[in-house]
Amino acid sequence: LDGALPRTRDTAAALAGSGHAESVRQEQDEGPDVAIPGEAFSFGVLRDAQSLGDLVVLDRRERRALRVHLPGGADSGLMALEGALVRAVEMAGSQLRAFTRRAIS
Repeated sequence: LDGALPRTRDTAAALAGSGHAESVRQEQDEGPDVAIPGEAFSFGVLRDAQSLGDLVVLDRRERRALRVHLPGGADSGLMALEGALVRAVEMAGSQLRAFTRRAIS
């Protein structure tokens, strides 16, 4: 079943590229999962396994990658992601300010 689901363009480039690629894989909850006739797993399980496999390969190749799952659909998921990014930037900013104060003194 290799290739049964399309990889995102940036994931494929990061897998094959020069080592400088960064990959962000955005996923969201989709409609009901669909069984694959004759298989013990569904398309959702296959999709998730392929996504995890891509991230494992990128990690082994020491490529930077980020998987973002948007629960509850795109609208609510993007709002949750925005909140998480704002908190991360605020935390990084306070850590950078503390580091700069220690370096200067």
